[in-house]
Amino acid sequence: MVCDFTGFRTLKVGDTNEITDLVLNQSLEIGFVGSQRRDSHLIFQLFFEDEMALVLSPNHPFAKKGHISLEEFLTILLILQQQGAGVRETFIEALKAQGVNFSDLNIFLELGLQDSTKSAVMAGFGGTVISKLGGVGELESGRLVEVIVEDLDFSRPQVLYYNRMLPLSNIASDFIKFADANKERVISDYLSRLK
Repeated sequence: MVCDFTGFRTLKVGDTNEITDLVLNQSLEIGFVGSQRRDSHLIFQLFFEDEMALVLSPNHPFAKKGHISLEEFLTILLILQQQGAGVRETFIEALKAQGVNFSDLNIFLELGLQDSTKSAVMAGFGGTVISKLGGVGELESGRLVEVIVEDLDFSRPQVLYYNRMLPLSNIASDFIKFADANKERVISDYLSRLK
């Protein structure tokens, strides 16, 4: 979607905390993140519902099962994204809702963002939880396999936000309208690759 919109001056990829800080200090006009950090200077708008997924190497013993129990999930060596990543924060909240403490996890590695965790899993080092949209290529090619964890809600809001202290430029306002008008088609097209 970003490639279809002309006029960008800066596009930055980072974790939720990093992007939030950039919007707060007015280095970025708008941010898209996977978890909300409350701040009275920010205006939040739900953009769409994302779905997280547990992904494993196709060679992992649970890869062929398709569904596993929460107890089985807790035996997997996990590779987590860094603190501040929206997927990580939402994942930890989903676990808490099921009475699972962070200390119950079998954490093997903590890496940067989603691409580094996917690479480690593809190399055979356990499993990770990622945004399903961010793993379409690897899931489609079979380099990663999604496994459903029973009783875990892996949905999460993707939010758009901007700094209420900084009026949006015309180009930022135009991009928000463009993104809103095209999001359903883009998401549908992207996820249809997994069917």
